[in-house]
Amino acid sequence: MNSVSVVVSFLQGSMTINDRPFLEMSKTIFSSDMGTKLTPIKITFPKTGKILYADENKFREFINGNLSTEELIAATQCDDLFRNSQDLFIQDHGVTIEEGSLWMKRGYECILIHEDQHITHIWNESKFIKFNS
Repeated sequence: MNSVSVVVSFLQGSMTINDRPFLEMSKTIFSSDMGTKLTPIKITFPKTGKILYADENKFREFINGNLSTEELIAATQCDDLFRNSQDLFIQDHGVTIEEGSLWMKRGYECILIHEDQHITHIWNESKFIKFNS
C-alpha cells in the first residue's frame, strides 16, 4: 500500500500522521511509546473517508506479518464507532450491555467491541451515539 495520511482518534484527542507507508503508520500508532500514554480507538483516512477500528490485537498480527493488509482491513473497517446511549438487554445472550459501551457499526449491524464476547445489535439511531474523541 502506498503512503497514507490518517487521523488517529484516542479516548481523548486525536493526532494526524501524514504520508507514511501503511505498515510504518501502524507501527507508529501501536509503538510501545505511544501505547503507554494513549490508547488508539479509531483510524480515519481523510482522503477516502474509510474508518478502521484500532483493534490492537489485529494490528499487532499485521505488524508481525501474520495478517495481510486485506485481512486487517476486512476485520477492522467499519462505518464508524458508537456508544450505546442506554443499557441494552441482548436476549440471545441473556446479558445487559451497560450504557456507554463501544460498538463498531457495519451497515445495519452494530458489533460490540469486546474480546470475550461476539454480540451484535441491529442499528437503531435512538440507542447509539457517535464516538467522539
